[in-house]
Amino acid sequence: MHRLLGPLLVVLVICGCGGPPPRPRVEGTVKLNGKLLANKTLALFPTEPDVLPQRINITPDGTFWATLPRPGLYKVAIESSRYVEEPADGEEAASAVPDKYRRPDTSGLEWNVGNGNNQRDFELEGS
Repeated sequence: MHRLLGPLLVVLVICGCGGPPPRPRVEGTVKLNGKLLANKTLALFPTEPDVLPQRINITPDGTFWATLPRPGLYKVAIESSRYVEEPADGEEAASAVPDKYRRPDTSGLEWNVGNGNNQRDFELEGS
């Protein structure tokens, strides 16, 4: 019995008793033609098949922040928010996201999210 305790203690010390590593945090802004884009959704689509897409609300001041389940490479799209009433026709044209940014396979945007804090400002162009 005593012969088993020594190796067992070594294994416990090596493995540690801490929990899982902290989840990565993302934050930043989204601009369209140099102006902050508000009330949209930043959609992150992981390249790993076992991770679900993440959708992050872009606040009225054009910022976003969230905690993701794990680090990795994400394809990015900017979507209309489901929770914000769309503006009148004249206003919508000024804040509409160009079609190419609405899909992860056409946006050309990727984000390699690491452990810890990740900051990124997206600069979109087009009409």
